[in-house]
Amino acid sequence: IVVPGFQITEGTSSNLEAIRTAIDRNIKLDVDYVSIKGEETSRTIWPFILYFWGNKWTVGAWCELRQGFRSFRVDLMKSAQLSGASFEPDDQRSLSAYIDYQRANNRD
Repeated sequence: IVVPGFQITEGTSSNLEAIRTAIDRNIKLDVDYVSIKGEETSRTIWPFILYFWGNKWTVGAWCELRQGFRSFRVDLMKSAQLSGASFEPDDQRSLSAYIDYQRANNRD
């Protein structure tokens, strides 16, 4: 897939690189995130999928803080750093499980 990079900030571009590496290598990410409501949190996530829709990049992941699947907009990440710790997908926490969760909850 080719997505034009002219509307992507340097920070978003750097985060995308870390996310792609984490997905390819099953490495946890440490993310500083600002929600749409302006709430700031630090999380460790297991990223499974990176997708582009509308004009936003989104990461589908297992969130260790919330102990559940979450979707994170890359443009709302203050930082995304490889944690150095790997993860092993299983029946409950994997790309397939994430997709099943999204379908069951009627989410994009």
